[in-house]
Amino acid sequence: MSRWISITTINGSFEAEIIKGRLESEGLKVQIKNDAINHIYPLDNKILGGLEIQVREADVIVAVDILRENGYNITRKDSYNIIGNIDAYTKILPFVGKLPVAYRILVLAAFPALILALAIVLSAK
Repeated sequence: MSRWISITTINGSFEAEIIKGRLESEGLKVQIKNDAINHIYPLDNKILGGLEIQVREADVIVAVDILRENGYNITRKDSYNIIGNIDAYTKILPFVGKLPVAYRILVLAAFPALILALAIVLSAK
């Protein structure tokens, strides 16, 4: 049994399907990891990790070569790091972006609760 290896991560399902079709036309077996999340949250998947294009371990080199020939800049990641993604996307926030990533996660998690509490207090008056 061969292992599935992620060769690239794509944000949009349309582009992921095009890549899948291109690789399958060359006779490679391809699957899209995290495709189920696209049915729940269809617009943009980059915050949730994107759609990973996976091929069998034996086909990785061929698949990467095919995609590079078609203009894709492939940089393979073997694992997905959610903390790294949160860090990258929250660095641009004013004030919060200067904090360490652990504090940014706490602030972002507490913000909706703060807004809800403020709404409750203001509606009670």
